[in-house]
Amino acid sequence: MPYGKSLILNVAITTAGNSHNCRFNKSHRIMKGMKRLTVRVDGDNHNYCLGCGTRFLETDIGRLQTVLAEVKALPKDAGQS
Repeated sequence: MPYGKSLILNVAITTAGNSHNCRFNKSHRIMKGMKRLTVRVDGDNHNYCLGCGTRFLETDIGRLQTVLAEVKALPKDAGQS
C-alpha cells in the first residue's frame, strides 16, 4: 500500500538562536533561548511565538476535524469513479 501524502506542513518547536519578533505579531518578542513554533514554507522558516502558534494549531486542528467529519459522513462510494 503506498504511503499517503501529508497535508501538514513541516512544523516543529525550535529554540531561538537570536532574539527576534514573532512573524504574526511584531509586538511579541521571542528572546534568544526561548521556544517558538517554526513552520517551513518553500525552504523558508517562519517563526512564531508560542502564544500565536498555539492559536494557529488549535484553529487548524478544529478545521481538520470538521473536514474529517464531513468526509466520514459521505457514502463509502462517493469518491469512487
